[in-house]
Amino acid sequence: LTVAVSEHVREKMIGLGCSPHRICTIHNGIDLERPLSAVRPRTEVLDAASIPRHAGLLLLFGWEPIVKGVDTALEAAAVVTQRSPAAVLGIVGTERLHKFVG
Repeated sequence: LTVAVSEHVREKMIGLGCSPHRICTIHNGIDLERPLSAVRPRTEVLDAASIPRHAGLLLLFGWEPIVKGVDTALEAAAVVTQRSPAAVLGIVGTERLHKFVG
C-alpha cells in the first residue's frame, strides 16, 4: 500500500506504474495537531536561528525545492520583506535545498 497526499500525487504515482488499487489518498497527509504543540518555546527557536524576536517568521518545508516551490517562495519573500523588513523566510530541507538555494 502507498499513501499519496493529493490526487495530483496519486495520478503521478499511477503514471509511474503504481497500481491504482494499492494507493490510498490522505489529503495533505499532515497531522494538524503537531504544529500547535510547541516542543520548545518560540523565543528559544528564534534565538537558535539568530532571528529577531519581533520578526514574523514564514515557514516552508522545502525538502524537494522544485516540487515545494522554493523558487516562488524566495521571490515572494523578497516582495514581503520590502514591505515588512521584520519578516523572515525560514526553509527546512536537506542538502538538496542547500544546493538549490546556495
